[in-house]
Amino acid sequence: MSDLAPYALALAALFAGTAAGWAHFRALETIAARLAAGERRVILWQALRLIALGLFLFLCAKGGALTLLAAAGGVFLGRALVMRGARKGAAP
Repeated sequence: MSDLAPYALALAALFAGTAAGWAHFRALETIAARLAAGERRVILWQALRLIALGLFLFLCAKGGALTLLAAAGGVFLGRALVMRGARKGAAP
């Protein structure tokens, strides 16, 4: 295995984590709005959303600490992207 392989895996985990984080928090926005509207059946989607993110991070943990940290950082980056979009949408 090359000396750069762990870093390449971490970079891939960062990008995948960003996509997973964006999807996770974007879905949260939608689920929260639907729950506020009284749709109780979206609770299942909430559970699936949490399970999917947990499974993603579990699989990244199998790649080692660097991979897990990169994926978690990507999730936070995805969250920041969703929050930035929400702030732009809320501005008058």
